[in-house]
Amino acid sequence: MSDTSGSGPHGRPAVPAGDGSPDRDLGDLWNVLDALPRSAASADMAATTVDMAAVTVAKTSVRHGGGSARGPWASWRPAVWPAVAVAASLVAGVVVGRATAPDPDLRVLEYLPLVRHLALLEEAGSVKFLQALAARRKQQPVRMPPDMLRGEEEEFDTAIIELEGDHVWGSAAAALVPDRRMAVAMMDGEERDAIERSAAAFQDLTKSEQRELATLATALADPKREELRAAARLWHVIVAASDPPDRKNIVALDASERIEWL
Repeated sequence: MSDTSGSGPHGRPAVPAGDGSPDRDLGDLWNVLDALPRSAASADMAATTVDMAAVTVAKTSVRHGGGSARGPWASWRPAVWPAVAVAASLVAGVVVGRATAPDPDLRVLEYLPLVRHLALLEEAGSVKFLQALAARRKQQPVRMPPDMLRGEEEEFDTAIIELEGDHVWGSAAAALVPDRRMAVAMMDGEERDAIERSAAAFQDLTKSEQRELATLATALADPKREELRAAARLWHVIVAASDPPDRKNIVALDASERIEWL
């Protein structure tokens, strides 16, 4: 007769409760550990938390007598504690990773005034161009119906007033980010869609181009730079009076090409 004293049901070898195998001791909890996200924290963070957990468990084991028999828990507690500690550490790593992840909207919110008026700023071009335009002595009158002319000028002046009222951007605008986030959240669907399109176009610009637009916006937001505002207003009307298919190409010209086109 074969010896089945060391076998479990169906003839499979029986595994003692405290054999040190976490998947057997933890059961469903071990499957939960497998389901934890693995990309939320870096490998270094995970290794560090695991090491800290191991040290903590080792100290706890020594403090409780190094695994000496202390009732029915003593047989499997040494195997379970490391797994539970690792699980807690990984969960903590996930939380910390999410809390410290960079805010993808931060730069847009820091430069929100530029994003909102990106079309106007790109149309104005640069401080260099506006200075050259202001220095021109002869400029043909713009052929546009008076009502349309006044409407374009008022549209420009409204945007400049908004820019003057909020011309803080970059790191200096860090304290304004929560209010700006709230303002965007309260926009209606059409306005928010326009902001999203403008934000995508702004982020596609190089850092140099973004800095140049910021310099231009700072100049236009300064009420003492009226000559630049007047030049930008005139250029805005000139572009608006041009044939619609040509406007995009006109705005794409650099400063010297614009002067030549005029």
